Amino acid sequence: MNLLPQASGTRPRVACEIMPQGVVAARSTDSAAPLAAVARVSLAEGAVVPGLKPGNIVDRVAVTAAIRNVLEQIGERRNIRDANLTLVIPDSAVRVLLLEFESLPSRLSEALPLVRFRLKKLLPFDADDAMVTYQVMSSNKSIVRVLAVAIPRDVLSEYETAAREAGFEPGSVLPSTLACLAAVEDVEPVLLVNANPIGVTVAIARGSILLLHRSVDLQEHVVATPTPLARPAAAAAATSRGRCARYRPGMGSPAAAP
Repeated sequence: MNLLPQASGTRPRVACEIMPQGVVAARSTDSAAPLAAVARVSLAEGAVVPGLKPGNIVDRVAVTAAIRNVLEQIGERRNIRDANLTLVIPDSAVRVLLLEFESLPSRLSEALPLVRFRLKKLLPFDADDAMVTYQVMSSNKSIVRVLAVAIPRDVLSEYETAAREAGFEPGSVLPSTLACLAAVEDVEPVLLVNANPIGVTVAIARGSILLLHRSVDLQEHVVATPTPLARPAAAAAATSRGRCARYRPGMGSPAAAP
């Protein structure tokens, strides 16, 4: 699993997004090229219930079949050596936080424990048993601003297992909103509102720097009918550059306003 790959790394150009409404896949040949193929498969209500506790993938057989189907529609072959994909998962299953440090070691092995320690009081789940990664957004002599992403290990395993059982390997995993922000190229501040029946995420980015990220879970407040799959984050994940600093938020049907 590779949440937020390092800036020098790249992500698979095939992206697959799992949402309560269904599964969307997209493929591109280059970060600057138009999408080569897009497909979607709907899921029955209740097949995917995103959250921070195990039980996100309720109907694993249906979700696995949908992943296999949608990727085959865009010409991808399963169970081969290069069957890697960028897996996009709902924001409701992940926590994204912006942290500040007076200083942070450059080595991952030294910095990650400090980030994890800071998250202990901020996460609604056990930070010690979570998958945690981070990216330095900006730094100067007095402050280091860090984007941290955390997800319960068992929850991440559910999404990855569904992809693997479909015959594909998650080479990179992105929260939906961070995937959508990857398509934002503006150097001026951009507000992105990513809304669907299960939650709303608001993000502000300036160039490659994420300035704000806030999510509200609507599942506990309203009962909504699933909306059609539109403008999925998978499309942004497939076309955007494989640089962590360009990963931006996106859920199922985002609306960006410059």
